[in-house]
Amino acid sequence: YYCNCEQKILNETEQISEENCQLKCPSNKKQTCGGYFGPKSFYEIKKTILSLSALPSHIGKINETIAFKIEINEIISFVNFLRIDFGDGTKINFSLMDIFLIEKKYSKKGLYKIEVASINYELNAEIDILIKDNTKKLFVNSREVFIFDNGEIVGCIENISSLTTQIHGYLPRNSEVCSSQCLKKGFSFTALRNSYCNCINTSLSTIQIDSCLCACPYTNDRICGCLYNSIIFKIQNNEKSTMAVGTFRGCFKTDFNNQSMGIFGFLTNEVCIQYCDWIKKDFASLIGTNCYCGNHLNESNQVDTDECFYKCNGNQSQSCGGFDRFSVYKITKLEFYLFCLKIGEKFKKINCSIYLNSTSPSSLSSNTSGSILEKNASVLIDFGDLDHKYLSIKSNTEIFIEKAYNETGTFKIKAVLLNTPLNNSATIKIERYSMEIDFKNEYQGCFFDRFPYEMHDFVYVNKLIMNNKFCQEFCGFYGFNFSSTFNGDTCSCGNNFGSYNGPKYKIKCDKRCVGVQSDICGGRVFRPYSVFISERSNLNLKILTPIIGYNRRKIFQLCTVISLYILLYRGSLLLVVKSSDLEKFFGLP
Repeated sequence: YYCNCEQKILNETEQISEENCQLKCPSNKKQTCGGYFGPKSFYEIKKTILSLSALPSHIGKINETIAFKIEINEIISFVNFLRIDFGDGTKINFSLMDIFLIEKKYSKKGLYKIEVASINYELNAEIDILIKDNTKKLFVNSREVFIFDNGEIVGCIENISSLTTQIHGYLPRNSEVCSSQCLKKGFSFTALRNSYCNCINTSLSTIQIDSCLCACPYTNDRICGCLYNSIIFKIQNNEKSTMAVGTFRGCFKTDFNNQSMGIFGFLTNEVCIQYCDWIKKDFASLIGTNCYCGNHLNESNQVDTDECFYKCNGNQSQSCGGFDRFSVYKITKLEFYLFCLKIGEKFKKINCSIYLNSTSPSSLSSNTSGSILEKNASVLIDFGDLDHKYLSIKSNTEIFIEKAYNETGTFKIKAVLLNTPLNNSATIKIERYSMEIDFKNEYQGCFFDRFPYEMHDFVYVNKLIMNNKFCQEFCGFYGFNFSSTFNGDTCSCGNNFGSYNGPKYKIKCDKRCVGVQSDICGGRVFRPYSVFISERSNLNLKILTPIIGYNRRKIFQLCTVISLYILLYRGSLLLVVKSSDLEKFFGLP
């Protein structure tokens, strides 16, 4: 039942008769595993190594002779013959010797697996070779890989129990999604750990980034921190968005000088580009499960693209190098900005600008290589009022935009760099143009009035004689510039109007005045007001009985009457209640 491993048999060990080692092994009754009361069955372990290589290299051409070298470090008695399978249906048996050379020519291009094995497969070795035609394929279309983290990498931190996890239902849970969620909640940083998204407002002390190089749980093409360590990102504001662009440069002979390396069992093109961007390197080179990052590329080392045929572990549709070959991507940092004024006036032009900047990760120098940067990029601007524009922009240039709004309100302007994940937004408040008054007409139009109110909080209600002429004289008598009527029987006064635009969605001023049926006194739904320039008049004050009024913020039925005043208008007696609020409103003693 026991297995002991020794470097050598000790001198004090006494060899005894094999009759004392007759216990059968539990898993194989044909074998003996020592005996009762201490006897052990000793076996000497000898390592036989069978190796296979291709000469002059693992890459050949059609009808070119390739020599396969087979070596074995020790001949073993129970293996007499080996068989080689060339991968094209050809198989040869041969007798075992220390070194053996077999030559072969291939008539078709492709990737072949060569296998040498003993008849019963006690020994076996295999290699891949690539057979090419004579066509040169140094370069293919410059495919691009976009890495959008929605933030700037700060570093890796050890697990901190005080971090509050933000649970959200969006998949995949990567830095882009996590940053969006934390930004909505008002945080400045995100901490991404495995499938957990944490939001924090301060940066923390960091450790080596290598401690956070684990795959996201729902995708292999991003790094999401590990089980106990989190990656911190500083969330970008709405006016700036950045991403890393990896542009495929081709297949190159391996050059490990001045290269930083990361090993990923889930390696993809995206993962290597993201990692090299994080450590501020300009080139990402992939081979097998290794990602190399550097700042220089020897163009003379470029070889045919089909020599990089290794499939990436994390994405079998992608290439990760070949026999001593790198799949190389050049990395560019792309920064997209949107700047707009915060406040503007109705009908007046406001200014915005967009700026597209490209740099190398290793420095702040300009970088315009790569197909997305060598040609004009397209930008869509949405001004938030159903108006939008398409613009063309070059790298490292700024474009200025003018826009005039026909309505007041708060508008969200969005700028999208088309065919990329980059997008920005800005908010602008459009206020009423100060000279927007029609002095040629008393009637100014139908408008909303919302808190904070432009018309006075207190309104006057008369269900018998209310009309626009009365409201104009009423407001003029108390020194206001404008009058407004609502609901057919309500009058209010103010010195400004129009900040909230006219009614939309088929809502209009269509309520007839109770005192003059030919007049329109505002509307009812959502309180649209009919606004007029007020008039000066000779309204007389007399003592009368109370009336009912209300405050738009707090409706009331009757005020406590301290003293009463009368408004006399064309023979009709109107009561106004004198309270401390009304005194302030009317300016009464």
